Amino acid sequence: MVTSLIQNIAILISISVVYHFVSRSFHGKPATISILNGVLLGVTAIIAMLTPFEFEKGIFYDTRSIIVGISGFFGGPLEGIITTVIASAFRIYRGGPGMTAGTLSIVWSAFISIMAFLTRSKVKETLQRAHLYSNLISTAGCLLLGLIIHGGVLLAQLTLPKSYWQKVIPLIIPAYLIVYPIVFALICMLFLDNERLMQSQKQLAES
Repeated sequence: MVTSLIQNIAILISISVVYHFVSRSFHGKPATISILNGVLLGVTAIIAMLTPFEFEKGIFYDTRSIIVGISGFFGGPLEGIITTVIASAFRIYRGGPGMTAGTLSIVWSAFISIMAFLTRSKVKETLQRAHLYSNLISTAGCLLLGLIIHGGVLLAQLTLPKSYWQKVIPLIIPAYLIVYPIVFALICMLFLDNERLMQSQKQLAES
């Protein structure tokens, strides 16, 4: 699982560069950005599912929940839905006894992250006024969101057939309640830094 996680994190960091290149290149065209980045992160989720930790044939684990969470939290509903459709379609195509749990994990990650995006949009202006306190709230909020996402992923394992969950959950619980939320929060910090940079560039251009 450790090797798979490291590979997936490397993919995420690399993709974040392309993600923000798209956002800067198509500035002022939010629908275009959402579609392109939704497809980009959907393909990234597929790549993650091709390099998983495999508990048993058809039951495998990777960082798709982090990727889908990032898509919904930073891209919003359109981008999150596109990523979810692509990732879910591929997971269903892979099949196996873990198909239902895997697909539910994707849908749950998208739903929670999109709700968080909508909430963040409402309070963003307030947080920007408190520059010193804003970073602390962002870090804690991202970690909490990561815990909620991956807590739901663990619960989705209860749908595994033949009571596989009794063996799976104790095996993956340290990763999904400790490592994955921390990785999610760190990736969020990278995306938030890029957001602030783009906002600063916009304000500079306007001035």
